[in-house]
Amino acid sequence: HAGHKPFLCTECGKSYSSEESFKAHVLAHRGVRPFQCTQCDKAYRTKRDLQEHEVLHTGQRPFSCEQCGKAFARRPSLRIHRKIHLAAGTAPAGPKGCQCAICGRHLANPGSLRDHIRLHTGERPYACPYCSKDFRQQSNLREHLRLHTGEKPYKCHFCSNAFPKLPELRRHLITHTGEAHLCTMCGKALRDPHTLRAHERLHTGERPFRCEQCGKSYTLATKLRRHQKSH
Repeated sequence: HAGHKPFLCTECGKSYSSEESFKAHVLAHRGVRPFQCTQCDKAYRTKRDLQEHEVLHTGQRPFSCEQCGKAFARRPSLRIHRKIHLAAGTAPAGPKGCQCAICGRHLANPGSLRDHIRLHTGERPYACPYCSKDFRQQSNLREHLRLHTGEKPYKCHFCSNAFPKLPELRRHLITHTGEAHLCTMCGKALRDPHTLRAHERLHTGERPFRCEQCGKSYTLATKLRRHQKSH
């Protein structure tokens, strides 16, 4: 009957309703992963886990969202995606509407929220046409493609060197300027590490300073303190 769990682990006392789950649990105690992927070096405790992993190699996405039709390679990614729909039904407009339904983090705008959610779902929709790599963000794909095309759009203003990636140019610029506090996203030089961290939040959308009274969040503690005076 429902709730009946006849398979008892004598090592830790946990019980299971299915024999497969019980066997996987026992193997976990021993550190055994008998189900080996034939295409890579990963191994799993259950056949089902292996089968879900093998889908990643085929490129198939068998798990579809009933609400929007979006498809995923893994069942856990679909479960996480469903939570986003549930939260969207109750999320208010404005800054609080850009809160991650999975971890609660506040993002600056819907675009930043969309990119952040892909960290949870594992979704990487931007595939390289030259190799098997794929990316969460289109900007990362564009940067990667330069490795194949040989394009070097980031030119040093002090010498004739050029680079395919902005971080490479930034590291090079330090040899000319001696300025170590450079933004990893736009190359801007800041006066100290604290100012650099605050500046980088403009790019990432991170707003770690949150008002407990109304839920508004800010990139700087000083902005939060100024806001709190309005309450």
